[in-house]
Amino acid sequence: MMFTRLGTLAGLLCLSYAACMAETPLPYTVERNLLDRIFVLSLNQDELGRSALEVLEQIALGHSSDVAPEAEVRLGIPKGTLQRLDYASASVRAHAYRKIGESNSSEALDFLSKLQPADVGPESSQGIWPAAQIALTNARLSRIDDPRAKAEFLERALTTEEKVYYDGGTWAYWIIDNLCDSGATTSLGIIRRSIRSHLSTSRGERARFDSAKRELRSSPAIRIA
Repeated sequence: MMFTRLGTLAGLLCLSYAACMAETPLPYTVERNLLDRIFVLSLNQDELGRSALEVLEQIALGHSSDVAPEAEVRLGIPKGTLQRLDYASASVRAHAYRKIGESNSSEALDFLSKLQPADVGPESSQGIWPAAQIALTNARLSRIDDPRAKAEFLERALTTEEKVYYDGGTWAYWIIDNLCDSGATTSLGIIRRSIRSHLSTSRGERARFDSAKRELRSSPAIRIA
């Protein structure tokens, strides 16, 4: 009887813990959601859109505390919100770079193209620099219409840009995931060579599986969106 009660108690504790975890938001969820709202505003082809993009750039560079209160109000953000330290965290800054990369504007591409590691600052080891390079790759990719040309652009990055394998290969895995998800089966040889030559075993196994899965489930046609 005692063991039964203990088992029941343990089960209830596990359920309570699981429920608590399910209700606990991921770190910086609030901050990322606000950046998503700013990103939507940045898509406007007007002064408001330019202001929103500039705010995203300031956050990405780690200068969120320099955002003027007037700019916050213009974007519908309460004054002082972006002064919080959370908006200068590596995770939030990396998210800002990713959103800039999705902007598809010439201003965003110009900003990302001119970035240097020194601009990112000493926290580049926490994933900010790879996020900036992924954003730049995404911005350039969005300007290519032909599916085969898109695949070739990503393949060139894997084979000629040694930097894609820095910081654990975050940038390289983004490229591989895009090629796999697009069904670019003609890129499988390059993907496999890239994994064997440069990427760690544990993540490499996952990527090998992904590429094999895409090979089995995709048609031979290139269909990068």
